[in-house]
Amino acid sequence: MRPSIVLLLALCGLASSQINEEVPQNDNLAKFAWPIALQNSYSDQSTDLPSIDRGDFKSGPFGPVLDVARQSLFDPIVLLGPTSLLYTDRKGGDTSDGFWSSSFTDICKVSRTTTDLGIVDCFKKPDSDIDITPHGIYSFVTSDNYYFNPNGRRIFALSDAEEGEFLSDIRVAAEFLFDGSDRLDTTIEDDRFYAVVPLYPAAGDTDSSSLLMAYITFRAQVGVLSFDRETETFTEVSNVVALDQEEDGGELPVDELGNIYAVTGASAAGNGEDNKVFRIQFTASADPTDGVLEVIWASAYESVDEPAIGRITPIGSGSSPTIIDLDGELFIVITDGSDPQKLVVYHADDGSVAAFAEVTFGGLPDGLSSFSDQSVLADGTDLYVVNDALTDEGIKSLLDPQFRSLIAVLLGDSPLGIQKFEFKRDPEDQDSFVLESIWTRNDTFIANGIPTLSRSETQKKLLYGDAETGADELFIKTGCDLRYNSLFAATEVGDEQELISGVLFGVVRAIPKDQSDTSVTSELWTMKARGGATQITWSGDDQYPAWSSEAEGDDSFTAKWEVFQSWLDTQI
Repeated sequence: MRPSIVLLLALCGLASSQINEEVPQNDNLAKFAWPIALQNSYSDQSTDLPSIDRGDFKSGPFGPVLDVARQSLFDPIVLLGPTSLLYTDRKGGDTSDGFWSSSFTDICKVSRTTTDLGIVDCFKKPDSDIDITPHGIYSFVTSDNYYFNPNGRRIFALSDAEEGEFLSDIRVAAEFLFDGSDRLDTTIEDDRFYAVVPLYPAAGDTDSSSLLMAYITFRAQVGVLSFDRETETFTEVSNVVALDQEEDGGELPVDELGNIYAVTGASAAGNGEDNKVFRIQFTASADPTDGVLEVIWASAYESVDEPAIGRITPIGSGSSPTIIDLDGELFIVITDGSDPQKLVVYHADDGSVAAFAEVTFGGLPDGLSSFSDQSVLADGTDLYVVNDALTDEGIKSLLDPQFRSLIAVLLGDSPLGIQKFEFKRDPEDQDSFVLESIWTRNDTFIANGIPTLSRSETQKKLLYGDAETGADELFIKTGCDLRYNSLFAATEVGDEQELISGVLFGVVRAIPKDQSDTSVTSELWTMKARGGATQITWSGDDQYPAWSSEAEGDDSFTAKWEVFQSWLDTQI
């Protein structure tokens, strides 16, 4: 098993000819750290928060040593595969109290200080709603700590049992039921909620009690809901747009004008020409329940026509759209499903292609291909693409794409490749645009961890690649067994320079030692059941500990693991 590591690579001096504007703040999101799966409403995965940097080195007998505390919070009962960790806002203090997580079976609040991580409370998802993929990844948190989570055929609104107290238990404020909708087509087989995102408040909107959000389902139905904070109720406020595709592609970025962007992909039986990028506009009405959703444009992207062995997404794009801004004009960025894969940039106003370029990663060894199942990381108009094409022939032979991807990441299959592009005006024709490859790495694996970029006043760091040259600079080893596998979780920059990520059995983070009085790695297994908890300390010998807990804890773990195992059995 390959060890799991986090690479940090730095670029000093931010003076540049390229544009690097901030994403407009969406006041319907929490304003600190990481409030939504891909960091912000443009889904660009970059942040202005500083992370660990060169100043966190100290002298050692064999050279510089990274002076950080590494900490793990493991709980395979309730923290089984938490893919996104969404931070609550600061409440009058200097730091955030913690974050929400959504695992295969539970939604949890996790508390944080500079020295400790801990489970505050967990809400067990109804068994009928347990969804292996994407299990509530595309959620969001508001500044008043409502957590909206799509799971199966429900959208949950969760909050604090004690108003304004994150460290209190979880309270279920409301839920919107798929089968209770008057506007969704509830007869479509295997359909369920996939992503939910807040729209920007309308200009001059002073009604803080009402929150508008868009959702997309697994079978690409798009609608808009309103959540009333005073009555804690959901209301359908638009028609539902059916994008007539087989499968949604991920997160829904939104802009300030009520535009929603989606990528869809055809099924294995479909034709590659059916894959499209959409711009859908929401227009409010005088009747608050009669808003209009309208597809403004739908632009095809290229894809293979038959399932491609080695790709987790067998046909179509594996990325969510990313919004970028160049000279005040918005563009939409995806990676397509062609072979070789291309990076494609669309004009947001009309859906026409502004530029495209093949993603080669500088050339890969014979037999290896390129395909990204991660969204394109953007820093202004600098774009980063990572490789997720499987390398192991035995894994490639597995037929079911979801099972194949799960086994691949658990066994440490390591796709090679990362490439940086710059999107800019054509020097020879200022009315046209080009994508220029800046650097490539074909000897570095990003595997299943989503990359992130951190900005500060003095440094810019790309997690998993050097922002300027792609050269290695430093890494943090988190562990070397299955528990530390990131399982497609985002690498996030949290409070006080911490780097944090979900892993198979919980959460791992690294935080500068000057922020922490922890002198050694903290390894703690927790088993928490309603009414009681037993903590188990890991022996540190890379072996799983013997389980011993109250009967309720044992029963809870067994029941949840059986649900997970039953899904695996259906995929073999």
